[in-house]
Amino acid sequence: MREMLRLLNIIEKNYPEIYQHGERVSKVLSLFLEYAGINHELIEQASIAARICDVGKTMLPINILKKEKEGIPFSEEEERIWKKHPKLGVEFINRYYKKIYDTETIISGILSHHERYDGKGYPIGIKKYANYQTTYTISMISQIDNLVKKKGVTIDDAIDEIDRDHGNVDPYWVTMFRGFMKNKANRKKVEKILG
Repeated sequence: MREMLRLLNIIEKNYPEIYQHGERVSKVLSLFLEYAGINHELIEQASIAARICDVGKTMLPINILKKEKEGIPFSEEEERIWKKHPKLGVEFINRYYKKIYDTETIISGILSHHERYDGKGYPIGIKKYANYQTTYTISMISQIDNLVKKKGVTIDDAIDEIDRDHGNVDPYWVTMFRGFMKNKANRKKVEKILG
């Protein structure tokens, strides 16, 4: 746990937006997976993956991070570089934290959090990828957080937008998340986290 805190402190100090996004996604993810009946050990690993899934962004050029933060479109070359961040994250974890974070759930969560159900995601383009119960949910909740924080949409509108993008996330998890949000206590917690 000490190593995790060290890594998170480095990210928080140098990349606060990346840190805050990971914290929000991790908190919502833990609540949602508990609701979905996922076992505690898997929830804990998925939560770690959500907290550090964007660690690869810390290895990207600053100008690309700045463009992403400001919503400025990337050039083709910048887009190609941007799409490397999941692989860079796994390489970083394998180099410095392999003994701690070398589980399929964590590595899959970092590597595949931008993959899509239809195979049009990145970095690999896997269709209906393995370990979907955590990877799809990290992807979905990360997208919800980005839509709420960057576009200023409501949580329900964010879910609708993800649902309209057929092929993005396994529809099973979108439907499950809608059920999760119908519970007033869950909705209140998520709204407070994504506030």
